[in-house]
Amino acid sequence: MSAPHGAVAVHPRDLNWESWRGKIAAYGSRGEVDGPRVDEATAALKWHRDRKNLLDMGMSETDAEALLELLREDPSRDGAQ
Repeated sequence: MSAPHGAVAVHPRDLNWESWRGKIAAYGSRGEVDGPRVDEATAALKWHRDRKNLLDMGMSETDAEALLELLREDPSRDGAQ
């Protein structure tokens, strides 16, 4: 995730999923439905959803977050090409 000009990049775990969802709602209410901030918040929501799914499958928090970090560093590993 890249940060908008002048902003500090935030890791998805720095905010809970409700906060990320709220950011997307706030952006949308101002007519901002795409762009780097929306992309960042959307990716963060995906990170939280994927983390929850891994935890629900029995993976430890440490292992789940390590796997998600690998996918963040190299998005081609999650099947996106």
